[in-house]
Amino acid sequence: MQKENTVGRVRPVSRPFGRFFRDNAAILIGLFVISVLIQFLSGNGNFLNGLFFKQSNIMNVLRQVAVNANVACGMCIVIILGGIDISVGSIIALSGVFCAGMIANYNMPVWVAVVVGVLTGLLCGVVNGFIISTTPLPPFIVTLAMMQIARGFAYIYTSGAPIRCMIPEFYNLGTIFVGGIVPIQVIYSIVLVAITLYILA
Repeated sequence: MQKENTVGRVRPVSRPFGRFFRDNAAILIGLFVISVLIQFLSGNGNFLNGLFFKQSNIMNVLRQVAVNANVACGMCIVIILGGIDISVGSIIALSGVFCAGMIANYNMPVWVAVVVGVLTGLLCGVVNGFIISTTPLPPFIVTLAMMQIARGFAYIYTSGAPIRCMIPEFYNLGTIFVGGIVPIQVIYSIVLVAITLYILA
């Protein structure tokens, strides 16, 4: 039997983008067709006068999906590892109200409030991970409990009322435009997606 020489064998370079487009070709084509149809209808039959592909509308859509894209990056890794986390929405709400509350109620610097918000989300995630890894409870049950806890704390902290925090330093974190065109939220998402792709690669 001839012994196969495997020394020096080079693994082929992965092309995640090419594989993504190939595996989801039908969905992407369908979305493109729907987009073209909306553009045509929004222009009253004139494609060039349509509103869907206008720069302002595209930037608005990207800004609206930016937060969900950030959450999806973390959820992608969790699901690939065989887990699930249904508490992310409530944790985001709790982190957000703590962050805004530190500024509105205690006049803390913006960067301190942001750190408090991030640490709040981190703490909730650590608690989830610790319980899941040290007990036989399934991730669904653990994160369901965390969802209710985070939602309850957020409601107690705010008393069910919105927190008004309109100081420019905090407000600009999510409203400024880079180059006067691209919303800053989109830049955050692009950076986070790039980091996630690097980790998964």
